[in-house]
Amino acid sequence: MAKAPKVGETILLRLDVEGQGWGERMRQQMRQWAAAGMSRNDILDALERELRPGGRLFESMMKGFKNVTGEAVDYVAVEEVHDNWKGSDEWMWIAVDDNSTCEDCTDRDGEVRAWAEWEGMGLPGMGTTVCGWRCRCSLEPNDLVSGMPSGAYPGVQ
Repeated sequence: MAKAPKVGETILLRLDVEGQGWGERMRQQMRQWAAAGMSRNDILDALERELRPGGRLFESMMKGFKNVTGEAVDYVAVEEVHDNWKGSDEWMWIAVDDNSTCEDCTDRDGEVRAWAEWEGMGLPGMGTTVCGWRCRCSLEPNDLVSGMPSGAYPGVQ
């Protein structure tokens, strides 16, 4: 089985996809303006307004990149914890216990596996569960979780 890409590689891919999507939205907007009869100069003026703070295209771009960079911080933190962990290689899937938790995450909640197994299945938030990139779950070292008082982690007894 091929090794899953490291978190940093996945983030770069997500940034690339986000950038391509944003570029396509901008091209689509320009085509709409042209179809509505706007001149080239009017389109350039409209783009200049839209790409300033408060403009729809600017806000869309910033929101997309903000989401990916926020995810990047989370993923890098998870990878750092894993890379520097000195305990056993058992990691527990911890799901957020609310009505927004997807079926995949609910099913995985409390499961313990080696890191490589989780990488093969897909780490939380890496797009491999029903909730996709919006996953709020985490992997925690089982050594730590099993030492927590009952109820400290929802779903873990």
